[in-house]
Amino acid sequence: MQKQNSKKKFLEKLYISLSFYFGDDDCDSIIKDYEEWFENEEMAEKSEHEICSGLGKPFDIARNLYKDSKEGKEHTFPLKSSVLLQTIATLVIYYVLCISLLRYFDKNGWNFYPVALIANVLVFVAGLFILKKSKLTCDMQFKNHLLLIGLFFFILLTEVFLVMKKNEAGLGSYYVVLVTTAIIILSCIIIYIILKKYIINRELGFITIFHILGIITCLMYFINQLHMFYIERTFGLEKIIAFSSLLYIQTLIFGTILLLKLKFERKS
Repeated sequence: MQKQNSKKKFLEKLYISLSFYFGDDDCDSIIKDYEEWFENEEMAEKSEHEICSGLGKPFDIARNLYKDSKEGKEHTFPLKSSVLLQTIATLVIYYVLCISLLRYFDKNGWNFYPVALIANVLVFVAGLFILKKSKLTCDMQFKNHLLLIGLFFFILLTEVFLVMKKNEAGLGSYYVVLVTTAIIILSCIIIYIILKKYIINRELGFITIFHILGIITCLMYFINQLHMFYIERTFGLEKIIAFSSLLYIQTLIFGTILLLKLKFERKS
């Protein structure tokens, strides 16, 4: 209980909760006020556990602060300032577009390869647009989309190669080796950066690494299905795009939360 109600844990949860309602500058200002509150209460010889218990739940604090703010009183939807709400909105739009395009092309008799290429081109173009906007509004979205655009650009190139060479013998094994090697290198780089540059505690480090390993497992299974060329017949086009979308959603949400935590830790 002491660990869960420590000053560090409380302010970390409060920062993430505030990000649903406020922009980065407002979150920083509010956190600074609460840090001063903790200092004053500690001077009165109160324990961190007592201070945290007296303040209440971080998410309730963030919600009440928003209700009392100018935006809350005017009932303005906080999409323009909220990092997480922007991320969720982006993901919903992306998913709906993918499924809609998939249904259209499937209805008109298109097979997996052109649909996959078109989907990845759209992801790449949309990602560049989001990247341009996010650079002005949110450093976290900028970094997340930059990584994911790079990943999708690589997938796009491998799919172009696959479509152009799909009738050649032995292509499947070359494709699997190429993608597997790239994923291993990319994963090692990410894990190294986390361990050497950004790790802030053992718990978060392990969670991040296991998340990456989980994505690798899913991708390897996906690649294996492509290698056997049974994916269209076995799963159907709708499930292919849904699977890719879920990987994107999972990674982007996790990356946003992780960067929020890292940003707070550097300032604390």
